[in-house]
Amino acid sequence: MNFSRSLVIGPGGRREVAEFTVPEVEKDGLILEVELARITERDRKLFLRHDLSATLIPGSIAIGRVKAIGDEAAAFYGVNAGDRVVVEPFTSCYNCKPCLTARRRICERRRWYGQDFAADEPPGLGGTWGQYLYVRAGSRIHKVPDEWEAQIALLMPEGLLAYGALFDAGEGSVGKGVLIDAPTILGLLAAALAREGGLDPITVAGCFTEKTRRLAMAMGAHQVLGGEEEILSLDRWKRPDIFLATSSNSSVFNTGIMALAPGGVAVSVDCVNRLSETAFRYAQEHEICLKSITGPAWETNGVRLLLERARYPLAALIEQTFTLDDLVREPELVEAEYAAVNPRLL
Repeated sequence: MNFSRSLVIGPGGRREVAEFTVPEVEKDGLILEVELARITERDRKLFLRHDLSATLIPGSIAIGRVKAIGDEAAAFYGVNAGDRVVVEPFTSCYNCKPCLTARRRICERRRWYGQDFAADEPPGLGGTWGQYLYVRAGSRIHKVPDEWEAQIALLMPEGLLAYGALFDAGEGSVGKGVLIDAPTILGLLAAALAREGGLDPITVAGCFTEKTRRLAMAMGAHQVLGGEEEILSLDRWKRPDIFLATSSNSSVFNTGIMALAPGGVAVSVDCVNRLSETAFRYAQEHEICLKSITGPAWETNGVRLLLERARYPLAALIEQTFTLDDLVREPELVEAEYAAVNPRLL
């Protein structure tokens, strides 16, 4: 455990694989031996930037085994060396007003893995696209069974984000209809959670291929749509009560808002969208509630049950696995929607 082979990005679009010394673990730290790391929308945008001012190790979500852990961290997380865990994408202070009022995901001092820790900031290894990750104090991790497939266990943080969007921010309940803007991983997890929660109908838009149409239906959708024209053609008596925006498509975001039934809720899920004047006026006139959510829900039982029961083709949500060298040679691979990084493959 002397060195970690990690992907780094930096100023001018620099992308390369470098070796870093694995530090000694502090009393409040944890060193994770990464088994698999996700490529999220946030990671994707960062990786393709050319205006970075610091060198970073990208990647924000990972599953792996605890290689070393400090005494305070072991007590705080309830895990020991050798345990298999999934790491959530950011740290928080657990001391500000949001943290103390059960709103940790909007911590005033939140820091994202892969984005907010420069590669040379001690103790280093601040991104998941490497053989080791140094898990900082204030993180949140989840112990997962050894028998779970890595591709499925890795979905837990995004499953918790989808759960929070649907049931916390979106106020989802039995009988409410939900429109999901695209068959992203977040969107498809939300569809499965909606089906388990009794929402009806569940509609997934942006399904332009037979593959995504089949996958969306298998993941719980009652109906699938293509683009904006189909969204706006929804029967006005069957308009959705909830709209989840899980991609960064601003046009679809505005269209989805205008497809909502009066009194509905639109939730932007960890993505940046521009609200048009037309959509804003529609929201005002029809008492549409506009919300956003940027981090996982605290309650885990619903997502754990979803991953354990295997009623849906969850493994299909990570159908490609890339090496670090793959992403250096072909940066455009990061655009793949259902993908992950295995830093141990050469």
